[in-house]
Amino acid sequence: MPTKQELEADLKHAMRSGDDLRKRTLRMLLSNIKLAEVEARRPLDESEVLGAIQKEVKTRNESIEEARQYKREDLAQAAQDEIDVLQASCSSSHRT
Repeated sequence: MPTKQELEADLKHAMRSGDDLRKRTLRMLLSNIKLAEVEARRPLDESEVLGAIQKEVKTRNESIEEARQYKREDLAQAAQDEIDVLQASCSSSHRT
């Protein structure tokens, strides 16, 4: 399971490598994790971080459905690309 520190390390790696999709997606995820920590008034544990990732995936799945309903395959593909980044973050540990 990913920790917040591993996600931050992944973000730094994405910034160094110029991976804009990964950088943008991880920034959004880390922002939502930080918001959840402020609301909880404590750091999130690994299972709560995983829950935050799953929530982001669910949100993007809903975006895909809506985009396809309006025949915006470009937006659906962008959301799918973000889901791929989130799922990769969810299944991997610290990368260098």
